[in-house]
Amino acid sequence: MDVGEVIEQYLLTGEPPQWRRVPPAARRGVEQRLRQVLVAVVRHRAARAPRRRPRAAPEAPALAARIAPMLHGLLEPAQAARALAVLPARLVIPQVRTFAEDIDQVGLAEAWSIANLLLDDLGAPPISDDTPVLDGLCASGRAFVAARAVDGGSGPAGGRDVVVHELAHLLHTLPAGVFGLTPAESPLLPVPPARQEPFAWAAERLSCRLREGRWPPLDAALHDRRVDLEVLRRLSRAAEAEPGAAWSGLRRFAVDGLLPPLSEAGR
Repeated sequence: MDVGEVIEQYLLTGEPPQWRRVPPAARRGVEQRLRQVLVAVVRHRAARAPRRRPRAAPEAPALAARIAPMLHGLLEPAQAARALAVLPARLVIPQVRTFAEDIDQVGLAEAWSIANLLLDDLGAPPISDDTPVLDGLCASGRAFVAARAVDGGSGPAGGRDVVVHELAHLLHTLPAGVFGLTPAESPLLPVPPARQEPFAWAAERLSCRLREGRWPPLDAALHDRRVDLEVLRRLSRAAEAEPGAAWSGLRRFAVDGLLPPLSEAGR
């Protein structure tokens, strides 16, 4: 095994080593070395970046107020209360000074993606030329969001609510036990994999509509092959026709796969 080649391949692709080719006794050391190199690369590139200090995460009360309509609309009262108490601390805005800690509990592939998210946020070159531009992702029970996307911002995240999008994913990712609820191993919102991404997109769009009085553009969703845009449009039309039932309608779609009738007019 050539450790140099393993490091080079990881930095180029973000793919973890093929562990079957690494002697068991060496695996822990190789993983630690890959994380150390990733941290070193991030610090080196960030030191020369035009935006060296991205903003911190929103204060917990402000964040709770932002996600409260979604939680109260999708969950039972006891569930919503526990989610409001837990989720704000699960939002991470990656920072250079805390990057090593930020990636300590995530997989190597996710660590690589978070590194590129942070570098792009700072205006620094990504680790690899083929790196996709991300505004946020969930890993190991936390939501990582680029600082530029916290308030909608401009550029790729313009007019969006990436914070709501990623925290919505935690509703079907985290087991109820994390919130002090039972059954401990079941998610608060049992969304099947095929509907998880459409659910998160619909949640952020509805949050924007109710908070700002307008629907965000579908431009960003156009590039997500996991999303059927017609599903988002139907949910939007139903929400316009009956705003008070918008969140319950989204829950029916997410959990049961039920879409509003085509006859429901609106947007």
